Amino acid sequence: MLPKHELLGSTRFEQHQYEKSWQVENMGNVYRKASRTLIYLGEDIHGTTRSTVEALRALALKMSKHVESLCDDDKAAFEKGYLHKIASFNGSRIVSEEDVGPLEHLYQCTWFVRLRIVQEATLAKTNVCFWVK
Repeated sequence: MLPKHELLGSTRFEQHQYEKSWQVENMGNVYRKASRTLIYLGEDIHGTTRSTVEALRALALKMSKHVESLCDDDKAAFEKGYLHKIASFNGSRIVSEEDVGPLEHLYQCTWFVRLRIVQEATLAKTNVCFWVK
């Protein structure tokens, strides 16, 4: 029998089948309980891995600094997922088009719109993504 963390890695969905809502919901629960997930995103055919990762790190740092500056009520809203309530600060947007522009190739990847990939990346406590050239 494989250890639990390896067993999760062997979970597969048939690519030609539609993902049934109960399968997606169940995997969401698995990812939520996982301490870490390993995510294979496939090949980076545009060669944008490095710039995308740098843009994501910069955006995460910017958001982290902003969250640190919030009052307790706004921090609670952020932690509950109410990001839209703190999307602007002093009348200006926190995240600008310049922040998300370098991520455009990421949004165009076929795996980006697959719910289970987004679940893997967002629900686990930590994750490691593999996006290779």
